[in-house]
Amino acid sequence: TNHYLVLCPDVFFDITKTPSISTQLRGIREDPRKATDMYSLYNNLGGVYLHETFHWEYTVTNPKATDHDPDHISVTIYGPQEVKDEATLKNTRANSVIADAYTMVATAMLLMQTFNLADPPQPLSPAIATTGSSPRSDDAPSGWLGVQNTSDSSSQPDWNLWQLSIDAQIDMDDYAPGPSPYATGTCSFHLKETQDCDIDYGNNLYGNVVMMDNNKNIIGKTVNDIEHPIGYHMDDGNPYSFTSVLPHPLVITGEHENDYVQFTYGNLSWQSKTPNGGGTCTVGGWDPRDGPNCASKAAHQDA
Repeated sequence: TNHYLVLCPDVFFDITKTPSISTQLRGIREDPRKATDMYSLYNNLGGVYLHETFHWEYTVTNPKATDHDPDHISVTIYGPQEVKDEATLKNTRANSVIADAYTMVATAMLLMQTFNLADPPQPLSPAIATTGSSPRSDDAPSGWLGVQNTSDSSSQPDWNLWQLSIDAQIDMDDYAPGPSPYATGTCSFHLKETQDCDIDYGNNLYGNVVMMDNNKNIIGKTVNDIEHPIGYHMDDGNPYSFTSVLPHPLVITGEHENDYVQFTYGNLSWQSKTPNGGGTCTVGGWDPRDGPNCASKAAHQDA
């Protein structure tokens, strides 16, 4: 059985309204940190095409994939966050019959392979996703033949327009592995540890980090906000998992006993007072020097 897609010309052939994968990949190369965000490679021409192929019956999935939660037909599932929520709140089986779930898997694989990601990208910034406009037949490009008789089994698509679209949109250089988002060599970071005078002793150490690559370019730093005015918890049992453009998080654990900090990155592990396992530290000391003074609310030290 032949299967065809009827692609609305206003959306599919106008790159200013729905970007190509190539266009979005070029944008990510300009800021490789976007590679960890699924929304940076979403709602594009290639994704639209791939998504629609999963609606073909008895071809890709059986039963054919739809755009709905299999247990709640009125609930539609589109995009990285909704696909992730479906898998998190329900199970993999639910996503196995949802078209956009397959599109999101392919998108994640493309981002990981192109930008050398160690972990799958996540839905982070939905506001940057580009939305297409509603199609209108009078916006068709010159030479468009219109939808042919869909009841005629011998009906053929307009291959000339298909080739026109491919020539205009695809640049295979955009799919080559991208450069590393950081200068390789020896990375370094500055940790500011703060001890709050909280009565809950053992849960009152906080960390602020600035990380740099081999060329001393900043590749990650702690962002303070209302909920984290002095940093993130880094106590034993509640360590700080600091993320940057590096493939793995830097896990930071402050120890009250003996006053040291444990660092773990991938299979490397070392301490602030006993350098080993691939890392070394220079400890600045507490301010005030004699340690936390609860009369001044908090104290901090640099490492």
